[in-house]
Amino acid sequence: MKLALIAEKIGGKLLGDKDYEIQGVSGIKEATPSDITFYSDKRYKKYLNTTEAGCIILTQIQNTNAKNTIIHPDPFLAIINTAYLFLHHSDVSLPHKIESPVIIKGKIGENVGIGTFSTIKEGAIIGDNVQIGSNVYIGKNVKIKDGAKIYSGVKILENAEIGNNVIIYSGVVIGSDGFGYIMRDNKYLKIPQIGRVIIEDEVEIGANTTIDRGTFGNTIIGKGTKIDNLVQIGHNVKIGKNCIIIAQTGIGGSAEIGDNVIIAGQVGIVDHIKIGMGAKITAKSAVTKSVPPYAVYSGIPARDRIKVLKAIATLFRK
Repeated sequence: MKLALIAEKIGGKLLGDKDYEIQGVSGIKEATPSDITFYSDKRYKKYLNTTEAGCIILTQIQNTNAKNTIIHPDPFLAIINTAYLFLHHSDVSLPHKIESPVIIKGKIGENVGIGTFSTIKEGAIIGDNVQIGSNVYIGKNVKIKDGAKIYSGVKILENAEIGNNVIIYSGVVIGSDGFGYIMRDNKYLKIPQIGRVIIEDEVEIGANTTIDRGTFGNTIIGKGTKIDNLVQIGHNVKIGKNCIIIAQTGIGGSAEIGDNVIIAGQVGIVDHIKIGMGAKITAKSAVTKSVPPYAVYSGIPARDRIKVLKAIATLFRK
């Protein structure tokens, strides 16, 4: 792709050869003369004079070894948008047509791709421009809205609702039974799990994550939330908008997570508690009580991070 086109598409000002050909995107250390890179972090300043990049994106004119420069107010955003230019309009690992053999008993929208050995059951409705990989199971009465991407091996069980432009990676199970039992006559009696899972627009769900359906109500994942690989979300959990949930987190049933919450890796959250809007939970924390809005909690059990750090400092004081 020529630099003039890249600069135009990302809204930057090109200083250099408009016909210079770029083959791909790379980091500033690894870039070759056929790559475009960026600089936005002072820790990488030393590489400005050693990079082999064909072009570098900067906020202002600087001395650099790169052959060409694009000036942009946000180089990190610019390199992300540049990377998208090098992708096809649809993911090449997902089908662009309905392959064979597949089983389709539901309603399919326009421009839908479905990979081999996938099954779509009765009452399911698939929107326009949806891509479904191979070996995907979509249960009865599932609704998948426009532009969703569902990778191979995903299981979406009955009555679930998937929003616009949702991305679901391989191995995800949505709508499995919640873990609910009561003890009667010295044995466990299973509680029926008859609710649904609702995934709102622009959510991403990482590989091998599981999201249980509600017991009698719904499990809900809010718009724009991003979930990493290997996350377990229990029945009736409510997760707000634009949350980040990192790998190996487990969220107990009926917990409520506010908007813009960040939950780091290997966090455990017990059932029926609330985590307020904008809160942050650091890695390996065990959250046993509700967390107020915008708080930062750490530890086992999780407490206000400042108090935890002071306690640790006192403990190890000489």
